[in-house]
Order: sequence, then C-alpha cells, then structure tokens
Amino acid sequence: MNNILSIIKKEINHYFASFVAYVVLFVFLFVGGYYFYIYVFEVRDAARVMPFFLNFMGFLAFLLTPFITMRLFSEEKKTGTIELLLTSPITETQIILGKFFGALLLFLIYTSFTLYYLIILFIFGRPDIGPIITGYIGFILLESAYIAIGILLSLTTKNQIVSGILTLIALLVFWIIGWIGNYFGRPMQDILQYLSFLKHFEDFTKGIIDSKHVIFYLTVIGFNLFLSVRLLESRETVK
Repeated sequence: MNNILSIIKKEINHYFASFVAYVVLFVFLFVGGYYFYIYVFEVRDAARVMPFFLNFMGFLAFLLTPFITMRLFSEEKKTGTIELLLTSPITETQIILGKFFGALLLFLIYTSFTLYYLIILFIFGRPDIGPIITGYIGFILLESAYIAIGILLSLTTKNQIVSGILTLIALLVFWIIGWIGNYFGRPMQDILQYLSFLKHFEDFTKGIIDSKHVIFYLTVIGFNLFLSVRLLESRETVK
C-alpha cells in the first residue's frame, strides 16, 4: 500500500509541476461552466439541469483524458525512468495501480470544483439530490474506465502524442459504438449498444444505479488494468 501511495503522490506532484494539469483544469471548468450556464437558462428546471450537464461532463472528460494518460508510461519509456521503476522493490501491479489512482485522483480534484454548481442549483431551485449523487458515481466509473484504457495504450509506445491519439480513438469508438449499433439488426445491435460507454452512463444521470452498468465499468477497468500489468511484466514494453 505504501508503494502505491508513493506513486500516487509522485504522479500528482508531476502533474501539477507541469502546465498540462492547469490547462486541462481550465478547459474542464471553463467549458463545463459555460455549458452549465446554457443548460440553466435553456432548461430552466433545476431537477433536469444536472442530467444534461453530467452527460456533457462525460463527453468533455472523454476529450481531456488522453492529455492526462498519454504521459503515464510513454514519458517513462522515453526518458528511461521506467527501468528504475521495474528494478525497484515494487511490483508491476503496484506500479499500474499507483498510476491509475494518481490519474483518477487528479480528475476527482477537477470534479470537486464542479460542486459549486450544486450550490447554485439549490439556491435558485429544488433539484432532486438522488440523480445528482448517482450521476457523479457514474461519472467516476466512466472516468475510471477512460483512464484504464489510457494506461494500457500509454504502455504501447514511447511517443506521448501517439499514445494520446490512440487513446482518443479508442474512447471515441466506445462512445459512439451505440449509435453505430442502430444501423445493424439484432443481435449485433444489442452487442454494440452494450459496449457503449454512453448507454451505460445515461441511467446514472437519471438516478438509476443498475448492477449491469456497474459490472460493465468494473469489467472494463479490471480487464484493461490486468492487460497493463501483463504487458509491463513482459518487459517488452521498455523497448
């Protein structure tokens, strides 16, 4: 546990020592705040604002996650510091988990800044707290899945830009695959829609916590982290 915490601390310090974390934070809050303002004045219903906004947050996080995950291992490989990690008294699983929770903690910090939107809603309306809580739970699961995929793809290349592009493409596929499924008949339609991140996220914003959605996200997270550990253990990743 101490090894994982040390990596988390190292990652957070590294993020805030560079301009990337601040740029992502600015974009996340500026664009998110603008659309929240638009939703408030278009919807004019406090109970309906957050589902719209949380769906937008999921889309915005999909665009920004590659900027956070692209350096997690690509930079380590390029600078050669990954050799130090692999020869230190720390397991590959601890390395992956430390990187994962470090990136997730960064996004949780970002997300915490959006809580003032709730204050605004409760001042000017009476929103239902249930969908808000479940919406944030869904957002955390969604973002965790994004990060797990980003970590795996960051392990495949030394080039941060390539890593970011691969992650963006992969997340885009999982985001729109449900829409693609509409052009197919069953059972292919059901399979493609089940793989859609968006379809699984929508129920959370409506105040519904369905075990199938939770299991889906946990499976995506666990599968990608497992593959990341196996890839790191192979030592081929350092070449």
